Amino acid sequence: MYNALKNMAFADRILRRPPFLYSRERRRIAQPAETFERQKANQIHRLNIILARARRLRGYAGMPVEDELQNWPILTKQAILGHEHEFAEHTFYPAPHAETGGTTGQPLRVKRTIEGIACEQALVDHLAALVGVHVRTARAAMLKNDNVKISSIEDGRYWFDVGQRKKIYSSSHIDAHSAQAYRRSLLDYAPDILFCYPSSADTLAKYLGNYSGVRIPLVFSSSEVLHADARKRIAAAFQSNIIDFYGHAERLVAAYSINGSGYRFIPYYGYVELVPEGEGLARIVETSLRPGGQIFVRYDTGDLARVPTQDPEILEQIGLGLIAFDGIVGRDCEYIDLPGGRRMFMPNHIARGVQGANSIQFQFDGESTVDIYIVPGEAFSASTVEQIQDNFHCKFPSHISPRIWTIASPLREPNGKAPVLLRNPEIPEKRSRIGLSPQATTDWQPAVGTDPCAIASVASIDPVKAA
Repeated sequence: MYNALKNMAFADRILRRPPFLYSRERRRIAQPAETFERQKANQIHRLNIILARARRLRGYAGMPVEDELQNWPILTKQAILGHEHEFAEHTFYPAPHAETGGTTGQPLRVKRTIEGIACEQALVDHLAALVGVHVRTARAAMLKNDNVKISSIEDGRYWFDVGQRKKIYSSSHIDAHSAQAYRRSLLDYAPDILFCYPSSADTLAKYLGNYSGVRIPLVFSSSEVLHADARKRIAAAFQSNIIDFYGHAERLVAAYSINGSGYRFIPYYGYVELVPEGEGLARIVETSLRPGGQIFVRYDTGDLARVPTQDPEILEQIGLGLIAFDGIVGRDCEYIDLPGGRRMFMPNHIARGVQGANSIQFQFDGESTVDIYIVPGEAFSASTVEQIQDNFHCKFPSHISPRIWTIASPLREPNGKAPVLLRNPEIPEKRSRIGLSPQATTDWQPAVGTDPCAIASVASIDPVKAA
């Protein structure tokens, strides 16, 4: 029901901006930076409250009774996977769920709350207002790789409308032929803000070139690294301010950069620990502070921040948002280049909503087949395969076919890593082929009941949903 309401413009605004909660979060996020001592004392106070709440959850049984964060163990994704409910607080109303980006092929299913959604929306609105764009009244365009229901590809429409002030564009239909249709649509629609993956906006910018005639006051990118050359191309193509947002679907950490300036953490959102790891790098470990259904204490995000020094005092000030850092290492988009110039972004989305798979990986043969490798979980069944098949056909054109296999453990590249998108994996001798049921050949057919613009990324807070 929640997903259905999000596609109704008025209901969506109420869900994302409940009057009292939303205005309260806007005020808290907009509070000016304080001195180091006051900022730290503020966070320690809120941290102690969170630790007390965490001790009441099954996932933290046996944790220390004292409020010394360093005595709590580092929490990994593997420890949470399949046990997410043990780290979630009870709510007295049906709570929506979201899935993480699944960059390892193993997305977490995390609980959300009304308070948390209001906080996320307030944060996106606050950042956009810094460059003079008011999201509440803005005309929003989205360019991402969710399940997008295309009205008529034959007529050159690669988008659809949600109300009068939101238009969803398919990122996976951009090529030299279709780019001008995107350009004409954007000129006609004249959005105030474009929510996007950096790689999607950069692909469109490359085809349109500098000074495309399209002016979008704000491009709000998230979920991947925004490289400097891509930022320049996007800014030139759309004459835009660019806010690059770093966050997680786990709702633990938030940081941003405006027009290529340094990134700053938002201390109200989470407690950041930066653990030195190699020259100029620090691992990001986060603890929940903001309202939300999940409480994750000392969660290892797996991301590395590029930092100017590994001096503990400076790292602490960076974590408090008082000093900027240089950006995030990795988180580049994974994509498959199809014959004809189309690029399929973020194949890990196919794993979303799938029950019974411990991991899902993909390998494209370069022509017409994508091999999908599944490590079955306890709940693995025919419905697991059917959901993967449905998700695949939501994203890939009809001339690309899936070939599904089960394997005992995730496949690894020669470097020992096990990415979602495989390039040169070591294929095991023991693998089992799964037969598929016949599928309709119509391109882009979302499963019944799916929300075409629902995504909980970046690997993140998803600003796309927050429009």
